[in-house]
Parts: sequence; C-alpha cells; structure tokens
Amino acid sequence: AISVTYPEKFFNKKAILKVTPVLKYEGGQTELKSVTLQGESVEANNPVVAYATGGTINYSDTIAYKPEMLKSELVVTAVATLKDKNVDFPETKIADGVIATEGLVEKMAWTILEADKFQRITTDAYTAALFYMIQSSEIKGTELKKEEIKKLEDYIKAAAANNRAAVKGFQVDAFASPDGTEVLNEKVSTGRQKSADKFINEKAKKAGVKDMNASLFNSKSTTEDWDGFKNLVSASSIQDKELILRVLSMYSDAEVREKEIKNMAVAFESLKNDILPKLRRSELKVNVEVTGLSDEELVAASETNSDLMKIEEMLYTANKLLTDDAKRVALYEKAVAKFPTEARAINNLGYMQYKMGNYSDAKASFEKAKGLAESNIVNNNIGACEFMLGNIEKAEELFTASLGAGEAANYNLGLIKIVKGDYSAAINYFGNICAANAGLAKILQGNTEEALKNLECIEKPNALVHYLKAIIGVRGDNENLCFTNLRTAITMDATWKAHAKKDLEFFKYFENPTFKSIIE
Repeated sequence: AISVTYPEKFFNKKAILKVTPVLKYEGGQTELKSVTLQGESVEANNPVVAYATGGTINYSDTIAYKPEMLKSELVVTAVATLKDKNVDFPETKIADGVIATEGLVEKMAWTILEADKFQRITTDAYTAALFYMIQSSEIKGTELKKEEIKKLEDYIKAAAANNRAAVKGFQVDAFASPDGTEVLNEKVSTGRQKSADKFINEKAKKAGVKDMNASLFNSKSTTEDWDGFKNLVSASSIQDKELILRVLSMYSDAEVREKEIKNMAVAFESLKNDILPKLRRSELKVNVEVTGLSDEELVAASETNSDLMKIEEMLYTANKLLTDDAKRVALYEKAVAKFPTEARAINNLGYMQYKMGNYSDAKASFEKAKGLAESNIVNNNIGACEFMLGNIEKAEELFTASLGAGEAANYNLGLIKIVKGDYSAAINYFGNICAANAGLAKILQGNTEEALKNLECIEKPNALVHYLKAIIGVRGDNENLCFTNLRTAITMDATWKAHAKKDLEFFKYFENPTFKSIIE
C-alpha cells in the first residue's frame, strides 16, 4: 500500500504521469501494476490531481511472495507527458525490503499414532465344575475323569511350571439345590465345599504350586442356590416356566417356594430331571497372573522373533520402545502382515510413512485403515496428507470432521487458518497448545506478550521457537531477549544466520555490533 500526497500548485493541469512500483531483489525484479494520474485539464478517465490544492493518491497491489524478496527494495519509475513530450524521471527508492514473518509458519500438520493396549502383567483364569448326586458330598469317579477337570489339572500344572506365571488364588463355591430341608441342604453344601477344597488342594500340591498357604484358598457354600435355579429356569423351555418364576418373585421363604413349586406336579418332574441336578455342584476357579516380556526382551523379539509376538506387544514396542524409524516401520509392516484386519497397525504404519515424508504412501495406508475402522484419528491423518499434498480445502474439511480426535485436529485447523491469514481464528483453534505456530499467530496479531508465554511453555523448543522469541525481543525493544535467542537459534540451525541478515524484523539492529557478531 502506497500513499502519495502532491503539494499545492505542483501538478501541471495538462500533464499526465504514469507511475510503476517495482520490487527489486537479488536475481530479479517484479513490477506491480502501474497507475496513471492526470492534471485537471486533461480529457481522460484517470485519477485527477488538482493544480491549486494538490491531492492524495492511495494505491495498493498484491503480488506473490518469493523467498528471494526478503532482501529487496521498492522503487518507483515514472514517465511524465506534457503535450507531445515525455520525460523519464529517475528511479526512486521508497521502501526497504519485505517483512515476511508470515512465512515462518511450520507447514507440517500433526498426525496421530494409535495407542496400544499393552499390559505387562495380565490376569487369567480357568473354571470347572464338579457335580454331585442328590444329598451327597462325595466326588464321583466319573466326575474326576471329565475333560474339563483334566484341563483344570493341566492348567494348574502349566501355571506352576511357567516362571512368568504366578497362581494368585483358588476359589471354591459349593451349592445345594433348593429341594429338601434347609438344614439338610446346609450340611450337604458344606460337605461339598470341603470335598472340593480337598480336591483343589491336592491338585495344587501335586502340580508344585509355589508359596502354598491358606491365603491362596478361598471357599464358601450356598445352602440353597435359588439364584442359580432362577437363571436355569429362565433359560429353559419347561412347562409352567412363567408360573414358576412368578412363585419365586411372590415368595421369599424357601419352604413356601419349594411347597408351591412341588404342587405343580408335571413341572416339578421336569425340574427334578433337567434343572435341579445342575445345581448340585462345586465350582472350581484358578486365578493366575502372567508377567510378559520385559522391554529389553520385546525389543529383541521384534528383531528376531516377531512372529510370536501378540498385536499389543508389537504396537507397544514400535510405539514406545524402538527409536530407529526404519525399525519402527519394519515392525509395523510385520504387524500389518500378521494382523491384516488390525486398523491400528495400518494407521501407525501410515504415521511413520508421513513422518518420513512419504505423504502419498501414508495417505494410502490411512485410507486402508479407514476402510477397516473409520475414526476421527484416521480422518485427521488423511487430512494431514491432503494438506502436505497441497489440497488445503480438502484438508480443512477432514480436520473439521475429525475434531473429536482432540488436540491434533484443533492444531491442524489452526494451521489452516494461519496459512490463510486468519490469525484470530488460528489462535482460537490453537487454544492452549504450546507450539511455534501458536506463538507465531499471536505475533502476527500483534500480541507479543501472549506469544512469548506460548513459546516459553514448549518443552523442547527448536531453532524456529528461539528465532520467534528474538523477533519478540526486537518488537519489544528487549535486546537481551532478542540477541540471546537469535544466538541460540543460529547455534541450533546455522541456516537462520543467512535469514537474519536479510530479515527486516532486525532492521534497526543491522548496524548493532552485537547483532553483527551473531550473524557474521
């Protein structure tokens, strides 16, 4: 934007003046649009400058910025015409260079890594049941030969032999069916508890369970298993099922319940044959705690034995343990091959491809993950690829649709807004995010105090962060803040030295000895 004031009695009434601003820089120049002015006696349609009073002409134009324009100067050339005579005025400099702080945007959208659900210590259990004859507490030989009892014994042996496993407890729950007197049923259920306790104790000792003590064993008996009775009846198709359930809801007294149900002669026969025998039992449960591979073992397995790793182990190792990007990619690829329907592994492979600059490959991976399980995370990641591939509007659409993904989606929308020059909107989306772009948006809006607070909260500031702090120092006349951070930025990344030499943000320090010592 250029504003020119012509004094009184300066502009000839019959003169025409054509003025062209030109931005000159190393390696080239860019002409802006020309403007033609005329005296008040000229018969044309150009802006008029009166002879007696003079006047002010306001001009503006927009050109595309190129990095080489950082060190530049704006000049104007002019040609005056009076009658048939043209006069070329000498080129006149009117401004120094371009302040291009807007160009310091970190144009890298954030992607999101899917979390693993790895637990090093997991719990496991196995449950089996022993069934008894009516009013008996003796374990039948046929029960001990059942497949589920054999599996229970094998489970205890395997846990005892596994140096990564620890038996955490044995649970016995003994029951009597709700037929017969309550006194008798209490005796029966207590007897079943004792016989089951003895059985499980013997099996634990024989298997060599470590640290055998009373605290490992927990047992109880239920005199009459009305809850089990109700559940089995509800799941059955016996005659008078609804009537039986109504009796259970109407009466709480066990003897009344039993009497009413026995009055249903046909129904009781079904109960006696199909329901009650299933309630005369002891349930045996073994609880085991298993400790998985250590971090060191997981890293080793990822390189030599990944075929035996579980999906959570693979994701955890690649997400949190491996530091070499190539190894992380390799493990994600193995996870995808082994678990082809696991969208998290595919997404995380895309995350690494994106990190390594392979945006097209990353986009393909994210879209494959989306085909398996659409989520805000995946949509955000596809949007990040669209942004890096130059599809800004598509990226903005995807980021908006994936706001549920959290901080990354908000950051990415802030990035879109800062690129578009809408700094207020960018600041709103960045919120309390500690990031260089969030600080830059506040600088561009003129709020350097808040910008500095934002940059100070970044845990691992890079060279750009320190460079932005140096700019804040200039704008706030704080030489110490400026020079300290400029020196740090250049130490971290020497390319900022050449940039600072040309950056008009530092114009007033160009001849300052300290500034010169930093950039030379």
